[in-house]
Amino acid sequence: MAASWRDAVRVALAIMFLFTGATHFSGMQHDYLAMLPDPLPDGLWLIYLSGLLEIAGAIGLLIPQLGFVHPERGSSGERQGIGEAVKEGAWDFDDLVGRW
Repeated sequence: MAASWRDAVRVALAIMFLFTGATHFSGMQHDYLAMLPDPLPDGLWLIYLSGLLEIAGAIGLLIPQLGFVHPERGSSGERQGIGEAVKEGAWDFDDLVGRW
């Protein structure tokens, strides 16, 4: 079965999050630290945390079995994987970005 544009975007975003998250643990970590605004606490722990969250986001995009409640079924609805919901059309592009 051919991959859809949604699958391609999902994989592209996962790759982007993976690479940008990994840079938080490289020599660029001090560059990220310099970008932190004054109200946020100083320390590399915040840089490491944001890098871990970006990598977790990449993994989450690649695991279609992550469940969510179908928006049309409400909180008592049957749970299904994100990938299955996209295939069934539960997430329409117009619903995600709004109608122009």
